[in-house]
Amino acid sequence: MASVPTHLPYTSKDEVISIDQETTSVTSSDNVNENMIRHHINKISALKRTSIYSFLTTPGREALNNIRQAKLNPNSNTNNPVSYKFDVTNNSIAEKYILTHFWNFITFKFFPEWLAPNLITFSGFICILLVFLLININTFYLKPLIELSSSQGYSSVYNMNLILVSLLIFFYNTLDGCDGKQARRTGSSSPLGELFDHGVDALSLTVLTLCMLMVLGEIPPNLLIGMILVHIIMMLAFYTAHWEHFHTNTFYMGHICASDGQFAVIGVYLITFIYNVFIQDSKISSIVALWQSNQLFGLFSFGALVLIITMFGTVISPITSVFHVISFYRNVSQNIEKDLRQSQELDETNISILEEEEEQQQSNRPQRDFTKYSNLRFKKDVTNASVDLLILFIFFALYLTMCVLSGLTVIDKTKGTTFLEENYVILMVIGGLTFGVFLTTMNIARVTSQPFPRFTKQYVLTLTPIAIFILNNFTRVLSVNTNAFINEKVLLLLILVWDICFYLLFAVSTVSEFCECLGIKAFKLVHHSSNSNTTSSVSQVVVHDTSLRVDSDSSEDEGPISSSNGKHNSTNLVENI
Repeated sequence: MASVPTHLPYTSKDEVISIDQETTSVTSSDNVNENMIRHHINKISALKRTSIYSFLTTPGREALNNIRQAKLNPNSNTNNPVSYKFDVTNNSIAEKYILTHFWNFITFKFFPEWLAPNLITFSGFICILLVFLLININTFYLKPLIELSSSQGYSSVYNMNLILVSLLIFFYNTLDGCDGKQARRTGSSSPLGELFDHGVDALSLTVLTLCMLMVLGEIPPNLLIGMILVHIIMMLAFYTAHWEHFHTNTFYMGHICASDGQFAVIGVYLITFIYNVFIQDSKISSIVALWQSNQLFGLFSFGALVLIITMFGTVISPITSVFHVISFYRNVSQNIEKDLRQSQELDETNISILEEEEEQQQSNRPQRDFTKYSNLRFKKDVTNASVDLLILFIFFALYLTMCVLSGLTVIDKTKGTTFLEENYVILMVIGGLTFGVFLTTMNIARVTSQPFPRFTKQYVLTLTPIAIFILNNFTRVLSVNTNAFINEKVLLLLILVWDICFYLLFAVSTVSEFCECLGIKAFKLVHHSSNSNTTSSVSQVVVHDTSLRVDSDSSEDEGPISSSNGKHNSTNLVENI
């Protein structure tokens, strides 16, 4: 085997020599395992991949390589074994008693075993893209034509699109539920599958928010900022659920979950269709016009009430996530204190009777310090978890500022039209793409067992354009003719193109690196041969409080965190203390 070049980026000479010697010794052995050779080759190639367009750290690649090696050789004893497990507590009433049965039926009845789960996920993403296209055609093309024309042809197309949107959202929900079933059915569960699934969910969140709000009719200007706040709160709820997963190693789903929200959107579209076809005969411009409807008790329109209910209903989710993280770290600190006391009691049993009195006096102070130490540890863990959310709130502040300034920018003084009214869809798409990068970055760190990513280059590359837009808008104040330094529309379109291109680069690079390190293909099943007679797999999926899903294997490698009971196994921590 050729020697490793010494010009590998971000690799010291000693590391290259060490890897080269290690590889040479492996290849010189007559009885070497072929999988072991592949492991060393992947280890070297992981170092080569480090570049400016790479979004995986070197330790992250090593973790993925260890996952692959452990899956190829379940019984091998590696120096740093890393196992992958997706642990979820599903309390959703709809999924537990209805949807899971339906998803299992669809998976086993219609999906062949050769079909890759990621291909199912990607098909759901295509449905979401079609939904986004149809709602924009209805809102910005068909609806103005219907208002200006008496032709019933436009109305029929509009109403047909309502049905298509409902069906596409239903297909997306079904495919999103079946991809995990197919992964466990084919034994192809992997970190890439989880990353791919949640990345699509993060992008679909913005589209589904627009779906709900755009079908209610023409949005009044005074409620546009409320719509942006709904978008921010939904992103916060989704992000904190994964933030909770990062810290507790358990993905928690409440009694009301995302599927309920998706079916609520479907219900609104079906109600709109029924109203337009069977109740309203002529004009379609007032379709379920909750925004322009009568005041409710003289305080709110029905559209405003929808915003208020959505915001207060969604904000429960992040509050629950914060409570779960605090409870988790409280259990960790209590278990540490308990283990410390047990270790001291074990030591005291070995003390002779003659030394017992003296040792008891010396042990009084450590016993008092155990509680103090556990409290300090608890405060430190909770503080660190809170700091992890700082970058998200920086993004929210910039995004909200960009939208508020757009709402204050009047582009048509005769009609009083603001920049936000004309471009709220583009602004929300930019916010959704940025959010997708943030969420996926956190999930990459979690599945590769890396520290929380508080600062990365992708954060800078996505937040900088938003900051430039804000600064450009402030130049209006300094301008003599009240014009910004750069035309806002042109700048916004440039930011949109930049975010789309960067997200594509981010997604393609991440998927290709995961495939390379794990030895898999994104949209094709790859079956690895194993020298072991066992059929256990490193990839695990554990679902609590749900009898409809089962653990995909019998591996007992739970790691330092035991998610089955929500408590922390503090033995390793005590040894480190």
